This record gives sequence, structure tokens and C-alpha cells, in this order.
Amino acid sequence: MPTILACSLTVLFANSTFQSFLSAVIGFILGVLWAECKDTRRENRLKASYRLQLKEALKFNLDRLDHQMKIIADSNGTQLANFPLDTGILTQLMFSGRGIIGTDEEYRKWNWCRYKMEHINMAIYAAHSSAHPNLGGLIGLMNEAKTELCDARATI
Repeated sequence: MPTILACSLTVLFANSTFQSFLSAVIGFILGVLWAECKDTRRENRLKASYRLQLKEALKFNLDRLDHQMKIIADSNGTQLANFPLDTGILTQLMFSGRGIIGTDEEYRKWNWCRYKMEHINMAIYAAHSSAHPNLGGLIGLMNEAKTELCDARATI
């Protein structure tokens, strides 16, 4: 579009070298401004997309965490969930969108939540392989992680 405008300005002012130069400069400036605006819109869409995906991933994991806690509570501590939290999508989103997602402080908070979920996964694996799992400690860890996940989701 800016190129077409520059060409049409050049045709209008074709009788003078100065006018041709001026129309080329105007076309160049319009092209740069247009490209900058287009790039800003693309970056804003990308940031919104990453934030939405991050929010959905946190919601999914909060639901899984609630489900895991319900299984333990309903069985009076005799049963343990046999599925881990899904930290893979969080890891991918956070590291591929590092400079896009948000501030460094927000990034650290979300990374800490991801770490907590990995810790819960390891505790679940350890409890499954143990003859006498410490489900009380696991419930405490889950409650703490749930609070932090809810806080992190609120900042998105």
C-alpha cells in the first residue's frame, strides 16, 4: 500500500526532480510507519494468544489438582490419583514465549508454579512406589500449589 502511494505521488510530481524525491521520501516514511503498526498488532495478538494458552493450561492443571485431592479425600487417604499434572504445555509456553508473555516478575511466578506442579508429580510417583506413602504431606503440598496456581492465574 505505501509503495502504491509513493508511485502515485511520483507520477503526480513527475515534472520535477525535487518533487519526485519528496514523493519517494513520503512513501518511504509511510511504508516504515505502516510496517511498524503491522508489527505491533502482530506482537499484541501473539502476546494475547500466549496469555490465553497459559491461562487455559493453568486452569486445566487446577482442575486436575482438585480431582487428585478429591480422590485422596474420598478414599480417606487410602487411594492416590494415578495421573500426573500436565506441566509439559506450561514448560513449552513459558520458554517459547519468554519475552512475550509478561514481565520478569510474572515469568518467575509462573515458573515457580510450574516447578511446584513438577514437585507434586514427583511426590505422586514416589507415593505410588512406596509401601507407606505420606499422603498428608502430599495434600499439604497440593493445597500450597493450588493457592499459588490460583494467584498466578489471576495475574494473567
